[in-house]
Amino acid sequence: MRWNDGTSRFDVDVRGDIEFTDNLTDVATMTDGGYLKLRDWSGVIPHTIEIRSSGGAITRKFYVGGVERPFDDEARRWMAEKLPALVRRSGIGAPQRVRSIFAKKGLSGVLDEIRLLGGDYARMKYFTALVDTARLDSTSLLPVLQQIGELMTSDYEKSQVLQHVAAHVRLDRGAAQAYVRAIGGMRSDYERRRALTALMTTRPVVAGVGDIALGSVSDMRSDYERSEVLRAAVAAGAEQYDGVFAAAGRMTSSYEKRRVLTDVLTRGPVPSDVRRGFLSAAATIDSDYDCAEVLTEYVRAYGVASAARQPFFAALGTIGSDFDRRRVLTELARKGSMARDVQQSVFDFVGTMHSDYDRAEILLAFVNAHAVDAASRQAFVKAAERINSSHDQNRVLAALVRTEGAGKD
Repeated sequence: MRWNDGTSRFDVDVRGDIEFTDNLTDVATMTDGGYLKLRDWSGVIPHTIEIRSSGGAITRKFYVGGVERPFDDEARRWMAEKLPALVRRSGIGAPQRVRSIFAKKGLSGVLDEIRLLGGDYARMKYFTALVDTARLDSTSLLPVLQQIGELMTSDYEKSQVLQHVAAHVRLDRGAAQAYVRAIGGMRSDYERRRALTALMTTRPVVAGVGDIALGSVSDMRSDYERSEVLRAAVAAGAEQYDGVFAAAGRMTSSYEKRRVLTDVLTRGPVPSDVRRGFLSAAATIDSDYDCAEVLTEYVRAYGVASAARQPFFAALGTIGSDFDRRRVLTELARKGSMARDVQQSVFDFVGTMHSDYDRAEILLAFVNAHAVDAASRQAFVKAAERINSSHDQNRVLAALVRTEGAGKD
């Protein structure tokens, strides 16, 4: 490993577990067969310390310019000067140091030591070791999460620590909220997504964790990463649908919007009072295909009730392709009986379409599904009469007459 703190340049080579003295001036114990080699290149002449363990004994050697010197007071002073910065910058011996400090000074002692560390790599090593050592619960975890959020600036190292927390500490709602606050300030959407997903996939699931995670989605820039978080939140039981729909609506990728909204549908029943919000989010999808896919799935699940009629047709109106409009409305026809105002809206909408074939196929689907009642017959006929193709118009009207004749028989 090479370490450069701006004033000193070191090569560090380590094997085995190392425990340093409390004042970080020497090695206290070392795995048998282990060693620590520290070479300082910052001066004109390199200085090197080699510490080895063999047969239960630790030996120390000191080199200046490659020539061995006695390990005397000069060597000890040099090592005592260099070791503290090295240990606190590199994270060497972190598990052993954390166990020692925790045994003597408790959680606060370890947190105090972490404040003295010189970089996020070392902080990651110490926080991870603390989680493994202290057997934290949701209450004792809170100051740890606060310090993670305050001290760590590297998105990668912070995400690694938080994922370790999520995997090893049983969180409650308060700890989950503190966890999300610790994520704040992350610039990498990838690392933010990994940390949030780790939180939402903990077992047992934290009550309300999907909604808690939504608070960290608003400033994400990557549509893919935002979509992954939203889908995980939906799977975790998020109930703040307005937050999900608003976050989805801010994405530019039609495909990612579709993935989120489709997951909302497949998760389970969407409460009737939030379906308008769902349809408004669907209306922001630019791709005709993706919008039609979402609306088709919606119709398959819920049909179109009178209360959702206006936002449904507003979303359908954003689709420019008559083929994709037909896919949605023929699915609606398969639902059979529907409210009279919904039928009226369907036939009015068909009248605005341009493709005679697609118009005819929609109207035929309603005829075949017996979804044309007497009150909406006039609107149906008006839509059929607007078809320019005599062939398509005739097959629609003939089908209507046959169906009505069969009904009289």
